Amino acid sequence: MKNKIILLLLSTISISNALLAQSALLNAEKMAATVLFSNPDSLTYSKESNKLARWDYETGVILNAFENLWLQTGEGKYYKYIQKIMDSFISDDGTIRTYNAEEYNLDNIVQGSLCIKLYQVTGKEKYKHAANKLREQLRAQPRTTEGGFWHKKNIRIKCGLMVYIWLNRFMHNTKFCLVKTS
Repeated sequence: MKNKIILLLLSTISISNALLAQSALLNAEKMAATVLFSNPDSLTYSKESNKLARWDYETGVILNAFENLWLQTGEGKYYKYIQKIMDSFISDDGTIRTYNAEEYNLDNIVQGSLCIKLYQVTGKEKYKHAANKLREQLRAQPRTTEGGFWHKKNIRIKCGLMVYIWLNRFMHNTKFCLVKTS
């Protein structure tokens, strides 16, 4: 009897987890549909100002979310959107519009893994060149005495002695560092 109750509980938990995952995926797809509808050609910060998005953390987070949806659902519309937005930033020689390596800002690395993914899927050298530019920033990125990345170039001046390392940036940058571009 005891084993049957445990089995029933485990089955219930398993079904609950599956339903939660399915619900989360449906909600993610609804949010993506909103982005696709409201920003079909490019990401903008504000519809009123028509100011195009920059190569920054927010753009990277949105596009990484689209990558996760693409990998989970296999739906090409998510991949096509990633490529369209990334192409609005990356020129044929791998130059990245609005990116300034000399800022040494880790926010600018978030899309790095997408550059690599696009290179792997398309074979287009421009994505590899863009990824290499971002990797060069990381090679020269200011570091703490322990070897961790400072969030930005002059962060010590802005924050005094406080260690200013954001875990979410660490996670995005680690993902990029671990993927090989060649």
